[in-house]
Amino acid sequence: MNKSIVGFIVLFASFSCQERGIRSVPIIQPSHQKEEYSIKDSVHFLHGFPAMVGDSLINVVVEIPTGTLEKWEVNKENGYLELPEIDGIRRVVDYLGYPGNYGMVPQSLQDPAKGGDGDPLDILILGPPLTRGSLVECRVIGIIRMLDNGELDDKLVALPAKGYLENVRTMENLEADYPGMIEILTIWFKNYKGKGQVEIKSIGEKVEAFQVLQEAIAAYQNQR
Repeated sequence: MNKSIVGFIVLFASFSCQERGIRSVPIIQPSHQKEEYSIKDSVHFLHGFPAMVGDSLINVVVEIPTGTLEKWEVNKENGYLELPEIDGIRRVVDYLGYPGNYGMVPQSLQDPAKGGDGDPLDILILGPPLTRGSLVECRVIGIIRMLDNGELDDKLVALPAKGYLENVRTMENLEADYPGMIEILTIWFKNYKGKGQVEIKSIGEKVEAFQVLQEAIAAYQNQR
């Protein structure tokens, strides 16, 4: 039953887009060069874009579109978006597809000194699939606090600045208007790497999410 619930979000995202008359999302499509397992933009995906857009919106680089399995990620050294390999095998999630568009906040860092994994801050954008390698303006509505093999690996939860679920502003709103969505996300993250690797600590609201975001931006700036 739980796995069926997780799969539902992918269908829900596509059909909701049609039913609510959504036509577009504010996206910057980079003029990038694409090879089979690498996307190179005109700027460094991690260093080339600011984290914040004004006081309330953030930039997100989309790494993994909704419903897909390939675990693309930004290479912190060269700034490319790549599908890495381990022992000669490309990284693919052995589970159901991602329940939202997975990406990272540029110019951010989960500080190893505070238990973080040393990577940019992760974020999940709810809604239909977005283009891999695109830069999307989002509004944060909350956070999933979690541990991945003992390391802090928080996931911000966000929505496109315009369009999908435009009236949702908090996790409380999301649960009230779309019951089950938060459960779907937590079930997926708890299980997508296999049993016992990921521990869900808590679900936080927007204020907590922005506190984590500001700490990640500060950690990045201190590193530079």
